[in-house]
Amino acid sequence: MTSKPQTFFPNPWWRRLIQSFRWQSGQKSERAFWDRYLKTRGLRWRDEFERRMSPELELDAELAGLLSAALVAGEPPKIVDVGAGPLSVVGKRMGGMTVQLTALDPLAAEYDKLLKKHGLQPPVRTQLGKAEDVPDLLPKESFDLAHARNCLDHGLDPFFAVVQMLSVVKPGGYVYLKHRPNEGINEDWHGLHQWNFSISAAGDFTISSRNAEMNVNQALVGVAEVRCEMRQESDGEWLVVIIQKKSA
Repeated sequence: MTSKPQTFFPNPWWRRLIQSFRWQSGQKSERAFWDRYLKTRGLRWRDEFERRMSPELELDAELAGLLSAALVAGEPPKIVDVGAGPLSVVGKRMGGMTVQLTALDPLAAEYDKLLKKHGLQPPVRTQLGKAEDVPDLLPKESFDLAHARNCLDHGLDPFFAVVQMLSVVKPGGYVYLKHRPNEGINEDWHGLHQWNFSISAAGDFTISSRNAEMNVNQALVGVAEVRCEMRQESDGEWLVVIIQKKSA
């Protein structure tokens, strides 16, 4: 990296303490959701459950396109899926090779209990770890891509999580984020929903709380290139952010 970005969202200690309490409290509902999901084999998302369980699931075309350089090099791409839940949604195969996938989640121990309870063996076992702690768990600049879906905006400091994910990505590698836009506002700031991911009028990726806003494109100048877009899919609207780490 050519410069060091701001690493913590500008919140006073007492507000971060409140957010930490909310995060801890919200884990009960998170466990309950996955208990129902695993018991019913996907709730209303049966096709998604089958994809998550398949060791032959091909990597999403968009991710495969980002990782084409790794494929050309003849080595399996290395991906870390942050906030993966008990069953990572990331594909396990690409171009005839098995993806070297590492899945992390702060509730990994609880998910292991749920998987055992419901008699399920995941193709990739989720390991214990928070997005904010990724550099303490994994070698720096060792992954081709860091992936996070529908999770960073439930954390304590999503921008810091992005910075930490960048630290374990190789120069030229990517951080790929897919989240619902403006979850804080949409959920009336309930429980884990304390952050909004959105796009500014200028087309920049922004993260905001009730008290402050950060322009991520500007915060990562000299460190990474950021592009983002809203997408309307069959299950609703998503904000997709692709962050490419600059080469040394």
